[in-house]
This record gives sequence, structure tokens and C-alpha cells, in this order.
Amino acid sequence: MVPVKDTHWTLIMSFPSAAEKKLQGQANKSAQSLMTVISTSLIAYIILIVIFTFTTLHRERRLAEQAKQLDHDGMTGLFNRRAYDENLARIPTDGNYLYFAIDVNELKRTNDNLGHAAGDELLMGAAKCMKTCFAGGKVYRIGGDEFVAVIKATPESGKILRQRLHELCTNWHGKKVKELSMSVGFVSLDEYPDKKPREIIALADERMYLEKSAFYQQSGHNRRR
Repeated sequence: MVPVKDTHWTLIMSFPSAAEKKLQGQANKSAQSLMTVISTSLIAYIILIVIFTFTTLHRERRLAEQAKQLDHDGMTGLFNRRAYDENLARIPTDGNYLYFAIDVNELKRTNDNLGHAAGDELLMGAAKCMKTCFAGGKVYRIGGDEFVAVIKATPESGKILRQRLHELCTNWHGKKVKELSMSVGFVSLDEYPDKKPREIIALADERMYLEKSAFYQQSGHNRRR
């Protein structure tokens, strides 16, 4: 006890005993240990969340890649025959739609004279032109040099799109192949509203072959050579 000067008060001061100090130290250590456990657990939880998120995104990306490989042509990046056959039943049969049948000219001649690498370059050049021309639609590679495009557009746009595709081909030049040409036929859904998609595409194919025959007659090349 310590008397307070000029007062009747006495200050009582209490100091912890050795046992109390020991208990206080143990309590502090326990609190520190608890905080360490909580911090470690929180860090581990965050790491698990990051790993789970990364794994999920990686798996989804891998599945998307696998699905794309199933539906897309590996060389051109266009939809493949499998996707075409599956989507044929879902191809629109109402509204303003155009169906294009397209063949790459001189592919066999290019393969025979310049090699298959040149033929591949020709096909990839054709795909690039079609992607540009039919942006917003779907383009399918259904055979070696055979393609189908379906796009929502008015009947009047058909000739414009065909001319646009020919212009893109004219302006394309590869490293192994200098020229690119495609034969194009198209049918508007308005022309045959009662026909099924496969029938309409067959009609577009007939028109394409008329243009293809004219091309080979003009070039003087036998299309089988």
C-alpha cells in the first residue's frame, strides 16, 4: 500500500505473482498458436480455392477444345462434315436465308503439280476468304474441296456475296500458290420455301457445277487432271 500525499487515500498496488505470470505467458502463447493455426488454415483454404478454380477452368477449356475438334475441320478451322450432318436438321427453313455450295477450283491440279502442301495452302486460303465473306453465317467443309455456307441474308444479297467472294479470291495470293478460284452456286430459301434444307443445298450444288463447268471450259483445263 502506498499513501497518496496530502490526501487520506491509500493506493493499493498489486503485482502478479510468478504463477500468474506463468499463466499469462501460457495464455499469450496459446493465443499466438491459435492465430498461427487460423492464418495457416486461411492460407491453405485460399490455395485450395485457387487450385480448384484453375483445375475447373482448365478442365472446361479442355472439354471445349475437344468439342471444337469434334465439330471443326483441323486444317481450315471451318465446321466439318460431322457438324454439317448434325446441324442439317436445324438449318433454318424460314426467314431470309441463303444456301451456298462452293468448290475450290484446280485443287487436284495444284496437288499434282505443286504438291499437297500447296493444295493445303489453297484450301486454307479458300477458308479464310469464306470466313470473311460469310461472317455471321456458318461455313462447313463437307469434302476435300467442297464447302457449304448458310447465312441469314436477303435474296438480293446472294449475287453481292458471290461477287464479294470472287473478289476476295482474286486478291488472295499464297507463298506456294499464286491464284485462288472458287465456283459458287446459291439458292435463296424464298425460291423454294417448301423444300427441305438438303434439297435446297442440292439445288445450290447444281448451280455451282454450272459455274464450275464454265470455269474449266474457259481455262481449257480438264478438271480431272
